[in-house]
Amino acid sequence: MNTTAPLQNIAKQKLAAGELVLCLSIRQMRTVESAMITQACGFDVIIVDQEHAPVSRELTSAICVAALGIGLTPMVRIGSHAAHDIGAALDGGALGILVPHINNAAEAKAAVDHSKYAPIGHRSVAALGPAMRYQPPALVESLKQQNDAIFVGLLIETPEGVNNAEEIAATPGVDALIIGSVDLSVEYGEPGRFEDVTMQNAYAKVAAACRKHNKQFAVAGGNREQQAKHIAMGARLMMGGMDVNYMINAARSEVAAIRALLPVT
Repeated sequence: MNTTAPLQNIAKQKLAAGELVLCLSIRQMRTVESAMITQACGFDVIIVDQEHAPVSRELTSAICVAALGIGLTPMVRIGSHAAHDIGAALDGGALGILVPHINNAAEAKAAVDHSKYAPIGHRSVAALGPAMRYQPPALVESLKQQNDAIFVGLLIETPEGVNNAEEIAATPGVDALIIGSVDLSVEYGEPGRFEDVTMQNAYAKVAAACRKHNKQFAVAGGNREQQAKHIAMGARLMMGGMDVNYMINAARSEVAAIRALLPVT
């Protein structure tokens, strides 16, 4: 590994080139080996879910550092909008943050402010950190590289967020709008019914806002047919599934296959 090379976010570069970027969210694989496992499966991004799992800052950082060392892009789904939570994830080695429940441009701007250094935002400066391999160039160049590399994804999970999608997408420094299908469907009173017309209209509205303002569009949740529709709408950041779902589905399939080996008498 070249510790003096400029900081790069490979996933962000692939998105800029129009390539698919596949993400795995982890809640139960709470060891540093999860980064290697994620890469071995073929994913581009590992997302540590601090919103829905009891993952400490220390462990989050360890996973992010492990990912950095093998060229996997580490991101963290933050549990709040707070500056100290966002800053801690980035100082710990994350190259991207996903901020939940963004409803308007003011909240979007705050997320950028907490994620980027001046002049783009107002993130507090940690002089040394794992993202820069503890060998940063001069401060001006270090801050620029980090600002360029950090990916800011905002989760749209309420009708208010959908209605304000265009102003959120227009916010400088935002990289992606990500629809959280489960939460949004619950808010619309249609839990899990992603094919409902209200949900389809929401997908279309957010996708259009992203196209207009040159931001990435993504959807968390949905089956293969729905994912194909989202790709047709412009999605290139594919949120994939969670470690729990993959483990349960694979294990159930294996159990059924083994039990079927016993001849029926």
